[in-house]
Amino acid sequence: MPHELGKDRRARPQRSVKFPDTIMGTPRLFLPRAVVALAGCTCTVCRPERALTGQRRDMMASSDNDFIRTELPTSGVVVISPTNDVDMSRSPILRAAIKGKLKKGLDRMIIDLCEVQYMDSSGLATLVEAMRIAKNESVSLHLVSMTPKVRAIFEIARLDAFFSIKDSRQEALDS
Repeated sequence: MPHELGKDRRARPQRSVKFPDTIMGTPRLFLPRAVVALAGCTCTVCRPERALTGQRRDMMASSDNDFIRTELPTSGVVVISPTNDVDMSRSPILRAAIKGKLKKGLDRMIIDLCEVQYMDSSGLATLVEAMRIAKNESVSLHLVSMTPKVRAIFEIARLDAFFSIKDSRQEALDS
């Protein structure tokens, strides 16, 4: 029996999207969004959150070598400064830099977040892991110069109670 609009609102047909590529070898199917999601489609039509703005795309294209700056202001102290957003693509780079500097003989690690405008859950997980490793190595870990957006993420996740968060690098050096 064909569907008649207006008779029963619950009996609406499910919305479909035109999928131009193939899924499991079958070309040009009209699939519900749930099926497309299960099939793992990553196009920007099916997953609009994957569409990047021009500014974000430019930031991702910059070299990974420029992402982390490391300084040794005094003996036993290391400062690690990410120079861009800490997201899923960059958190492994930050994790490697932190693990590479956390070693015996280090008294204090300062992570300067003044240039980080955005941090996702993978960035938070990286910093939580760094805190755990630092505690095992008896190194004090300080997060400094957070932007308001990043600080809000820590407050929402209630991680500000577990981290030593300072307003400036000098404040962390003096503590």
